[in-house]
Amino acid sequence: MKIAFLILKILTSLYLVACAILYFLQEKILFLPVSLSENYRYKFDSQWIKEYEENFLNTENRGKINLVWFKIANPKGVILYCHGNAGNIQRWASIVDDLMRFGYDIILWDYRTYGKSTGQLNEENLLNDAQAVYDFTKKHFSENQIIVYGRSLGTGMATYLSAMNAPNYLILETPYFNLSDVAGYHFPYFPYHLLLKYKLPSNEWITEVRCPITIFHGTYDRTVPYSSGFKLKPLLKARDEFITIEGGDHNDLNTFYIYEEKLGKILGK
Repeated sequence: MKIAFLILKILTSLYLVACAILYFLQEKILFLPVSLSENYRYKFDSQWIKEYEENFLNTENRGKINLVWFKIANPKGVILYCHGNAGNIQRWASIVDDLMRFGYDIILWDYRTYGKSTGQLNEENLLNDAQAVYDFTKKHFSENQIIVYGRSLGTGMATYLSAMNAPNYLILETPYFNLSDVAGYHFPYFPYHLLLKYKLPSNEWITEVRCPITIFHGTYDRTVPYSSGFKLKPLLKARDEFITIEGGDHNDLNTFYIYEEKLGKILGK
């Protein structure tokens, strides 16, 4: 009896330690930034990138947000891109070839602690920074020229921006219902509802989005599970679309014909 009690005590202690690790180190799990010095010179290997402008935005709570505005001659509009949870602008500039060919400028920005962006990272700051980037974009383009594109982690910020503003279109690639839903998928035996400091409730924001929405999600996604993204489908408006990509993983949707075809219809107009 004493041995069983001792084992239970040890297991309980280990479980509580694991909970503490998940709570205090969740930024290390959720965010995978690669920082850059402010004087780092970007090197973009793309046939489309002929001209770009780098900017820094001073945002609330001592934020300093780095963004790069990729430019083409006579753009139809601009795509404001909210990237995934790893890397920085240097890495994510690879998406430019996929998008600029349709005749749009691209604005790509880094979250706090990513690349050259600095400041304390938390959900409130993340959303305020996103709005500051949107406001910068509005100074140069009318809202009916702005397409907001969110990828993975960035789908939360993209949905928030589209709910709080009036862009022309919202595109979401591998989105989540909310971060709690994803946490439950990866850590089902922990009280993730209590531990998670970041909520990013896309399910609440998406019902406030007035512009058309297209969602892409692959059935083999093990990072943001297809089941989480699919929960957004009943919340869409009648004209919105949820595109299921059979066999699509988290990082390969652009290799599927259905993605290319639909993206061309949205951006090639």
